[in-house]
Parts: sequence; structure tokens; C-alpha cells
Amino acid sequence: MWEFLERLLAGPACSALERSIENRIRLAKFRDSCSLESFDWSFNAKTLPRGPLEELATGEFIARGDNIAFVGKSGLGKSHLIQGIGRACCVRGHRVRYVTSGALLEELTAAAGDKTLAARIR
Repeated sequence: MWEFLERLLAGPACSALERSIENRIRLAKFRDSCSLESFDWSFNAKTLPRGPLEELATGEFIARGDNIAFVGKSGLGKSHLIQGIGRACCVRGHRVRYVTSGALLEELTAAAGDKTLAARIR
């Protein structure tokens, strides 16, 4: 009987989980479909340590209430890595938001102009 119920309910449960993940990814507003699996770790292995970056993909920093920001020169893979980490966190049930520093500055400047900065930061 339990096997029957499991087979009966597994399909809808999996579908709901997939929709939930897809929704979190859509709401994160990722610019590209990057993942950690598709990142070329050999490209800059000396300056991009794989272990700590993969640990970020567990989402523990989100549970602690921390944010992450990658800063560096153009072409190092920051955007790819941050989107890959964000996608992994979405799969693990976390809500994330991807935004470039330029877009964030524009949003905050506009919010300061229309006096909604405090609400926007929250």
C-alpha cells in the first residue's frame, strides 16, 4: 500500500519541486545560464580556489544572513561564478537575487531620489 501511495504522489511532488526551483531561478534575474559545473576551473586555478567557492554553493552563508559580492578585474569569471553559486542555492531552496554593481547603484540612486531608499534596502 505504501509503495502505491509513493508512486501515486511522487510525480506531482517532483513536478512541484521543479516548478519551485524554476520560479526561484526566474525571480533571481540571472543574466546568463551559468553553472559551477560549466565553469573552467583550470582557467585561473591559482587565484580562484575551487573549495571555498563550491562551499558557497551550499547556501550556508544565506542561512547566516550574509551576502556575497565578487570584486575584481574584468574577465576573471566573477559573473559566471556568482550566477553558478546563485543557481545552486536556488536548487537548495534559497531565494537569491543577482544584480551587477552598476545596476545596484542605479536602483539605489533612483530609490534615494524618490525617497524609497530605506524600503528598497530592506
